[in-house]
Amino acid sequence: ENLNLKKIFNLKGAKGQRGKPLKKIINNNFELFTDFFPVLFLTPEVACTLLPLEKNLFDLVIFDEASQLRIEETYPSYIRGKHKIISGDDQQMPPSSYFAKEVELDYGEDEEKEESIESANEESLLSFALNLSSSNEKYLDYHYRSEHPALIEFSNKAFYKSRLISMPNKNQYVPFKFVEVNGLYQNRTNEKEAKEVVEQIKQIFIDENKIPPSIGIATFNVDQRDLIKEIIREDLDDETLIKLDKSNYFVKNLENIQGDERDIIIISTTFGNNVEGKFRQNFGGISNKQNGYRLLNVLITRAKRKVILLNSIPKGYYEDYQNHLDKLGKTSGRALFYAYISYVKAIYENRDEEKDRILEKISDEDINRYSNNKSELTESPFEEEVLEHLVDKIPTDRIELQYKVGGFRIDMVIKDEKGNPRIAIECDGATYHSGELAVQEDLYRQTIIEEKTNLIFYRIFSTKWWQDTRRESKKLIDFVNNKI
Repeated sequence: ENLNLKKIFNLKGAKGQRGKPLKKIINNNFELFTDFFPVLFLTPEVACTLLPLEKNLFDLVIFDEASQLRIEETYPSYIRGKHKIISGDDQQMPPSSYFAKEVELDYGEDEEKEESIESANEESLLSFALNLSSSNEKYLDYHYRSEHPALIEFSNKAFYKSRLISMPNKNQYVPFKFVEVNGLYQNRTNEKEAKEVVEQIKQIFIDENKIPPSIGIATFNVDQRDLIKEIIREDLDDETLIKLDKSNYFVKNLENIQGDERDIIIISTTFGNNVEGKFRQNFGGISNKQNGYRLLNVLITRAKRKVILLNSIPKGYYEDYQNHLDKLGKTSGRALFYAYISYVKAIYENRDEEKDRILEKISDEDINRYSNNKSELTESPFEEEVLEHLVDKIPTDRIELQYKVGGFRIDMVIKDEKGNPRIAIECDGATYHSGELAVQEDLYRQTIIEEKTNLIFYRIFSTKWWQDTRRESKKLIDFVNNKI
């Protein structure tokens, strides 16, 4: 019990001597080492260097960002685990240098050769895992990065089949800014857009001078990235440069932006008419037929609070997004990019009908399933009964059913006299008691909504309601009257 860790491993060594190398310590007594350090955080490369190459060496091996991990670099770590958790997003980019080098593999026995070749040709560890018959695939339900649901809604419809539940926005604000720059594209750069980036940075620090937000600047090629960096150094005064440095900002081309996030993302679309007035529809990586849509998905999901889109692409092209989607399909990076530009502009200009048309076009889902048309309907006899008691005491224009907040939906919401949603009413029927996990998830959902909004929850349980409807109805009406 009184064993001294330093003496056991001789980490410092005797006076005048170097301590034992970590690799030697681990290999000499791996079991003892992991008794002291049962959880190790290592890159695949370090794991290969330090750890014995033994099958099932660990009870569990976890891989994060697996869409970016190559098979040949991670498989040695993969076999070291009895159980594996492989986390990643197949709608984001595979390893950028996947085709950069050839790897010669030993396929073992002949009967295993075909399967080994197929596995070795997978683009990433994630795709390898998804194709294993023994894998158990699960999706995350909640999206936490975006502080406004509109920031993730486009990708949710286009790439994730509407399965992500976005967080409601705590403050009412427009999460996009659309700037029609109309700069010239020449020598692979757009100088007018680069200078507009600087102007937007200045405005950000004017608008938010107390706590500078973090800022990320995304471009469509390396030349535009370098030009923006140069103009930032030349055009910003020392005080603004200091603020920018403190904001932990970056300037990156879109191929290198995966994994990053900032409060505000400024996107320089870069491309525009050339000096001859012609526009060439070549958007670099986004035009790639295989991965272009994934690159676009990465680009447009980096912002936590706001996206500022600087655009020089002629209006006639991006406003014709429906025709491009029809011709090129919903996995075309170029067609989806046009749709995204139109989406940002529609929200910035408060054109909700156009926004909904865009989302409907890019998605197979019915975006109106939570709309006001359907909100006139209750979902069960229990809800219908509660509604009937409410409308006797509260004006119907202050009651909204199937109220959508972020990616969540509430059975009924009562508004105050100014029309602001104040009370969330949840009708918990028999299915509410079907399992502890369902109950915990529902309570967690309530906690999130209460933290992000001004809504106050009131739950009505069907068992109590049917036992004494008059009493439960009076309790509900009294609660509403006391809170509004």
